[in-house]
Amino acid sequence: MSSKYPSLRSDAVVLAETALNSGAGNKRARPRLSGTGTDSLMDLSRAIHFFNDKYSETKVHGNQKLQMALENIQKTAKADGLSNDDITSILDVACSARFSDAVNSKLIKSLLPNEKLS
Repeated sequence: MSSKYPSLRSDAVVLAETALNSGAGNKRARPRLSGTGTDSLMDLSRAIHFFNDKYSETKVHGNQKLQMALENIQKTAKADGLSNDDITSILDVACSARFSDAVNSKLIKSLLPNEKLS
């Protein structure tokens, strides 16, 4: 349809074209679990609680909460390190084999130090 007859175009078509032209159609918004943090998707204690909670969903594909919890643990471990209690909790989860091997291996890799131990 030509732009001479804008009244014949539906609102949905106009919205779709606007989104495609602005590039918004290519960007995916990442849901946040806590709206309080500016950089953090989920704080470390909530991430560890997610893995320790027996009612947490264990599927990997499409599980945003699992992905965010895992990402937060990895980022915190790399940037600030983990406390002894956090390491024990993460190791217990990884050894329980409740989650997939891919998730367990990422949890164990997050326990490795960035630098050589003396």
